[in-house]
Amino acid sequence: MKNIKLYVFVTSILFYLIALTQDAFYIDRVDYNAWSSSLGLLLIGWLGILLGSGAALTWLANPLLIFSWIMLFNDKRTAIVTSSIASLFAITFLLFDKVITSEAPTYSNITHYCLGYWLWLTSCITMMAGSIIIYYLAKQKGNPH
Repeated sequence: MKNIKLYVFVTSILFYLIALTQDAFYIDRVDYNAWSSSLGLLLIGWLGILLGSGAALTWLANPLLIFSWIMLFNDKRTAIVTSSIASLFAITFLLFDKVITSEAPTYSNITHYCLGYWLWLTSCITMMAGSIIIYYLAKQKGNPH
């Protein structure tokens, strides 16, 4: 069981770390490329929440995912819940066609989803699926906690 937990944990983190090196999405403003940087979005994306941007709420997947990594080794049920919510937040980003690109706030159209977004989403889904599998394997062995 420990090997499976470690595999899920490491795989999810690797997808996440690789995602940070890639662009997340493109917008229709060629003069403002920083917003497509996954690392930049991680560092300042939470500011969009303060401005009331719906798309920025998907940034909350990050702390939920990190918490689910921790919970995988402590409480499998919590890991399932937090990674599932993180996955929902991450996939919800596909429902938005605009993002805030300045404090004014100025909105820009999302024109393309890039590898960074897909890897971030894959990290969340890997964690969710892995947590569910680990939970049910433990349940079969009589230790679901």
